[in-house]
Amino acid sequence: MVKDVLIMSDIERQKALIKQIINQLSGEVDQDVELVPEYGIVGSGYTFCFQPSTRSFVKIYKNQNVYILGEVDNGKKLLIYTTCGKIVEIDTDKVFEMDFS
Repeated sequence: MVKDVLIMSDIERQKALIKQIINQLSGEVDQDVELVPEYGIVGSGYTFCFQPSTRSFVKIYKNQNVYILGEVDNGKKLLIYTTCGKIVEIDTDKVFEMDFS
């Protein structure tokens, strides 16, 4: 029962984060909320990542920004939201933080 509550609260947090990311991408930024950091995927071309909602692997292009929603598999993988609108799992070492300085 407690595990179900923890999972639900994590899902609700991820939903709120996705909503914030979509607002950020559309230019509707709340001045009181910190921006969600952007990340990139190492390399060029495409890769296949596991999409939990369909339980299948989908093609993801590497030349796009992504946003981290959480960790999966004890920190070995990340759950990310891509700018093409997909939520997928990817290895932690395949993602890098974008530098805007």
